[in-house]
Amino acid sequence: MKKHTLILAVIAITLIACGESKDDPVLPSVPIQILGEIETRTVENAWNTNDSIGVFMIKRRQELNAGSIVENADNRKYVNTLNLSFIPKDENQTIYYPVNGDSVDFIAYFPYTKLLKTNYIYPIDLTNQDNPKTLDLLYGKVTGKLQTDPILNFSFKHKLSKLVLEVEAGAGVTNEELSKITVEVTGMNTLADFNLNTGEIQEMQGITPVQMKNTEKGRRFEATLLPCIFAEGHTLIFHFNNEKQDSFIKELTLDDQLITSKILSYSVEVFRTEIILSNRGQIIDWKIGESNTGNIEF
Repeated sequence: MKKHTLILAVIAITLIACGESKDDPVLPSVPIQILGEIETRTVENAWNTNDSIGVFMIKRRQELNAGSIVENADNRKYVNTLNLSFIPKDENQTIYYPVNGDSVDFIAYFPYTKLLKTNYIYPIDLTNQDNPKTLDLLYGKVTGKLQTDPILNFSFKHKLSKLVLEVEAGAGVTNEELSKITVEVTGMNTLADFNLNTGEIQEMQGITPVQMKNTEKGRRFEATLLPCIFAEGHTLIFHFNNEKQDSFIKELTLDDQLITSKILSYSVEVFRTEIILSNRGQIIDWKIGESNTGNIEF
């Protein structure tokens, strides 16, 4: 009799346990959804189709390192599809919220690269200005997210600066002559490390002349550069590329600054025998479709 009673008791406990496991809530795997707003951007459109960002999911209030990565969400590649919306490059890149319901933080950057250095360092190289979009380093964070609120609204910020020259032809200078001009900016560091954990630029080096991008047949030149304060050795060299190979060197105004997420704009008037450069540059916001014109102090 005692034996039968023990068996019945075991069966009852098992049934209760099974009933409890059925009633236990099981959290689903919820993928993140990304919307990426840019405060300003180098090109006319906020995003271009297939623009790719790198995304990290880390433990709440922790620094970005190998130990803080959650669900192996380490530099996952997401691509732009329509305006502000991003989707994983492929199924293997999808990031899912932790199924235990933990709160997490996110870090993202543009443009995406596989070639991050040790300790989550993004390598900056500004020596070639042919494709400004690839130089437009953007960075954003979203903190304290739960799977019950899966949408990530990143507000990306520029981490570099831009130098712009607005050029006019002086008396006797033709549009054809203007279109042949090239401009170099000298004395600038072109290489640096960007710390994806802190969002700061470090280890600037690689001083070399940078050829500015001619965007409007000699009437506008621009270059994406590291933030700095102008000092001796920071110059503009204008090459006419004519039969005489005329060149003119203009010193950039001491103490003018290239500021993070800002444009420094100068007005320039080109003559056959000289270049007139505004004495001070104007600092303006780096905005979509910005004409970059304004009053210049001469």
